[in-house]
Amino acid sequence: MERVNRTCQDRLVKELKLLGITTIQQANVYLEKTFSKSLNRLIRRVPASGANLHQAVPKSLKLEDILCVIQERMVGQDWCVQWDGRILQIQKQHQPLALAGKRIRVLARADGSLKLVHQDRALVFVELARRPVEVLISKPMAPYLPQRPAANHPWAGSFKEPKRNALPAG
Repeated sequence: MERVNRTCQDRLVKELKLLGITTIQQANVYLEKTFSKSLNRLIRRVPASGANLHQAVPKSLKLEDILCVIQERMVGQDWCVQWDGRILQIQKQHQPLALAGKRIRVLARADGSLKLVHQDRALVFVELARRPVEVLISKPMAPYLPQRPAANHPWAGSFKEPKRNALPAG
């Protein structure tokens, strides 16, 4: 198909110029009556078999989930993923999946809708205006209890230099 498009772009412009066609209306008439017919004769191929080999799409296959943009995203600790500047939060009904820190797929369909999928399972989500604020719950601190080293611990001894044995003169 790319070759055909390149041929059309290359040949059509040159032919329009040679014929002195300068308006869109004149070009459309030329395309319909002359150029398209000659191009079809040039690129037409007869099928090897007359049998229709197309297969029906299985009912379980959803084309809108295949013919779309699919990207992976990491689920944050707030159960949010970001897509195209949008914040999508997965609903709490999926808590048994423990999705925080795991990868999911975002399907951006041709109609503009989104679908979040984890292990071939659709996830229910809502779009948020901004990420939820993380609420930190402070844990009560344990009281400080100083610890003393054991009596035989090297640090429990004196800070004085150890006596050196005098070496015999020799």
